[in-house]
Amino acid sequence: MQALTELLSGPPIGPAFGARDVRQVIDQMNANELGGAVNVARYHRQAQAGAAILNWLVEHARGLSSGQVATGDAAHSDVDLLLAVDEWLAASGVQDIDDAVLLCGLSSTARRL
Repeated sequence: MQALTELLSGPPIGPAFGARDVRQVIDQMNANELGGAVNVARYHRQAQAGAAILNWLVEHARGLSSGQVATGDAAHSDVDLLLAVDEWLAASGVQDIDDAVLLCGLSSTARRL
């Protein structure tokens, strides 16, 4: 991923689009080649939030798989997870819990369990 980021933001691609970084290259491609059909900022926010969620899962994988309840800094870490989930859902266009359930593919029966 890092190599792709460097390729898109470095010479000759970045300057060809008048861009200083990969996000500007993507914005230019979106506007010029795709007609601006994609909300790049929204997907960027969603990707950042998704990365934070995945990082939290990686950091807590051992405790989650063993069923242990974490203590200490866990409360602060859990707040970070909740904020990331909230941001991911907002970037996904989720307005309420029913939308979140549909997005995750959960049935109403599973939600009540």
